[in-house]
Amino acid sequence: MVRPYLWGLLEHDRGFHKSPVLPTDDAHKTASPIDHADASVTKAKLSFGTWEKVADVLVGADTTSITVTSLNLDADKAYLFMFAVLNPTASDSVYDIFLNNDTNPGNYYGQYIYGTYRTINVDRVNEPRVGAAGAGSEGFFKGMMMRPAGREPRWFVDQQYYEPSVVELLIWAEAWTTSANVTQVQIAASVANAIGAGSRLIIFKVSA
Repeated sequence: MVRPYLWGLLEHDRGFHKSPVLPTDDAHKTASPIDHADASVTKAKLSFGTWEKVADVLVGADTTSITVTSLNLDADKAYLFMFAVLNPTASDSVYDIFLNNDTNPGNYYGQYIYGTYRTINVDRVNEPRVGAAGAGSEGFFKGMMMRPAGREPRWFVDQQYYEPSVVELLIWAEAWTTSANVTQVQIAASVANAIGAGSRLIIFKVSA
């Protein structure tokens, strides 16, 4: 006599309980919204915003400033900018960001947090500073800029700089005192030719 609970196991072993066979045709499939006949993805096919590069400046020879024109912050909604700088000079240099050819530091306000080892310093300054690079060293900056409708442009900048073994952190929150659309950006060094060959500035805009 086979006990009831063993009968179920025997049925399974004899193949009485088998997994259902799925249909082999494609009638049950639903097209994915990202399936396209040409198998390519373009901005027009995306329903969300993407970052689109609007400027890519690779410095070929040591210089004191980089200028990017033909911008339109109001139309582009926001900018993401990244700047890797090599300072080939024998002096420490700081770097400012000037908008629309306004090179008067008094027209900009900034608040920063600076961290080195276990020390943190904070201060408010009257300048459009984005960071620094030590003599013969390098720095990397990443920032985002927006302008509330009809108001002043504002931006944040994160930076790390100095040699890898003594890397330091600098965070800036800044604003321009002029209520205007941003059409030009200039990154300027405080020391002549402190933006060395191989430095790079890349700017992205929001593309909907």
